[in-house]
Amino acid sequence: MPDSVAVRQDNRRVEYPVDKIPEEAPVLDLGMDAVLSLAQILKKSGTVVFNGPAGVFEDADFATGTYELLKAASKVEFSVVGGGHTAAVIEKMGLEHDFTHISTGGGACIEFLTGKKLPAVDALEQSKKLFG
Repeated sequence: MPDSVAVRQDNRRVEYPVDKIPEEAPVLDLGMDAVLSLAQILKKSGTVVFNGPAGVFEDADFATGTYELLKAASKVEFSVVGGGHTAAVIEKMGLEHDFTHISTGGGACIEFLTGKKLPAVDALEQSKKLFG
């Protein structure tokens, strides 16, 4: 979990520890301390499953967490990414060849990884049984 986050206050990026976030301020990104800490953790990992951006990456002020964590995740031995928005960011960054697998279906990807039977996969398996 991040120890700091970024919010928009008075139309600018402001960072807070997670236990001091103002009630009226929506969290839009990780704080820089959290970005550095989490990127180091990812770089030391052998496997990373990444599902969804870390912040509002469409806004340059709140894209740092997403970009830096994706850069770190792209360097591990085995990496799976789920989600169309995240896949689009990876392509924009030119990192698509640095990930083991990228799925545009975020929820479906996570369900598959947790062992749930996906309806389309089940239909294909049933079709194979019936038609070879």
